[in-house]
Amino acid sequence: MTIEESLYEKYSKIAHVSAGELYFDKNIAFDFIKECTELSIAIIGVEFFYIKKNRIIPVMPPNGIDTSDILVENIEWKEVLKMCNSFAHSVILEEFSNNSNQYCTFITFEKAEWKK
Repeated sequence: MTIEESLYEKYSKIAHVSAGELYFDKNIAFDFIKECTELSIAIIGVEFFYIKKNRIIPVMPPNGIDTSDILVENIEWKEVLKMCNSFAHSVILEEFSNNSNQYCTFITFEKAEWKK
């Protein structure tokens, strides 16, 4: 089992799960980012949704981030991790302060997948 799979298994017990995807509310999104950082997992994408009556509804206009371009820059993994996860944290903080009823999903990336 990979680190990402272990993390998925842990958070599938406390996040909203739909079609195999984890949806995080404001109460656990920050914990997830912190744990990813501690486990050296980069968050390269975040998307925002509403969940109403068990229906997943994208935030309109669509809102999210993609930091995958950082992966191709000629930097060390520690810098990739710091840049991606710090940016994800700041975006989550701003989005949830604007609307705390949102949920988010994360796209994660392990160092083992990184081809420098």
